[in-house]
Amino acid sequence: MYKLWKRTFAFCVDAFLLTGLFVIAVYLLDSLFNMAPVYNLFSFSGGAGQGSLSVSLRGFFEAEKSAFVYLYYLAIILVLFLAYEYFFQHSVLSATPGKYLFRLQVVYQEKTLWSLLIRALLKFLFCITVFGVALEFFIMYFHKKRRTIHDFVAGSEVCPREARNKRVLPKGVGWFFLIAVVTLLPYYFANQLAKQSYTEIKYSETISIDDIGKELYEGIWVNSNRTLTFTYLNNKLYIHDSEYDFSGFQYLPDHTLMCRDRNGDTIILARKSSKQLTVSQITDNTVRYYEYTKQEPEEALRK
Repeated sequence: MYKLWKRTFAFCVDAFLLTGLFVIAVYLLDSLFNMAPVYNLFSFSGGAGQGSLSVSLRGFFEAEKSAFVYLYYLAIILVLFLAYEYFFQHSVLSATPGKYLFRLQVVYQEKTLWSLLIRALLKFLFCITVFGVALEFFIMYFHKKRRTIHDFVAGSEVCPREARNKRVLPKGVGWFFLIAVVTLLPYYFANQLAKQSYTEIKYSETISIDDIGKELYEGIWVNSNRTLTFTYLNNKLYIHDSEYDFSGFQYLPDHTLMCRDRNGDTIILARKSSKQLTVSQITDNTVRYYEYTKQEPEEALRK
């Protein structure tokens, strides 16, 4: 009989690997087929102009928290999970990488395609919620053979890998390297996704500079035929156009948005007097964007 902590850590390792595969899959779908509604789970409306999602499936993702978005991601996770479980358990390992790392294997009363898929599907249904995971481990803890719900239905059992089994994968260093690479890759792909997931907002005005008389401080005003690209990345809002490359944003309580341009000069995009920009936050983990309120520069300066 194996110790329960081994299966717990095996579960965590597989979860990390699947997370990495999920992020890579979303990135590839976005890059190759323009299909990923990442970060921009909203559309703009109002006097500032109309924003849109830069995805081919934008018709399904117009709502801020559309159910189609979650179904889209859920479908990707389901396909990856079933493929992951089936491939490794059908191989000579008879175990996922996490189980193999902790010298565990899955045995079946009758190993068939359906038993593998049924086990994987039931495991997926329980693993997508915290309650499901807790229930599975609770039953596993009290069962003398450490079996749980999907094991009962599929006729499977997790047991220690026999010492006489031929080793087909490297031990220790090889597995550590594989897990490290697949786990760290999502950070790179997530960064690339964030850079691509911008919303273009077309205003009826272009940018001009008004002289406020303060050194290194300039006011940015939007005039005609200018398209600004808003990118939210690593808790910073970036705005790009043909002339300006802004970074280092800071939003102050008085509705002032400050940043620096490519020359290092400090720029004020909104003053307290004009309240030209207001911040809106969708959720803590998604996009914050700035909504433009049209106001003539001369009127703002008189206040």
